[in-house]
Amino acid sequence: MLRQSDVIRHARQLHEVAGPRAEAIAAQRAAEEKAEGHLENQKAWDRIRLVLRQQNGPRQT
Repeated sequence: MLRQSDVIRHARQLHEVAGPRAEAIAAQRAAEEKAEGHLENQKAWDRIRLVLRQQNGPRQT
């Protein structure tokens, strides 16, 4: 399991590379890991996605 500091670091790196697509990429990776039965990895990607969502703030409609 990733430490929270590692989750935050991965989220920042993904955001630097992918910009606004980062959250969608994290969601896709989580789904792929779940489909492959890698539940710990899926949980890590879900945590990364949550950090990205918190960094981006609420969505405007």
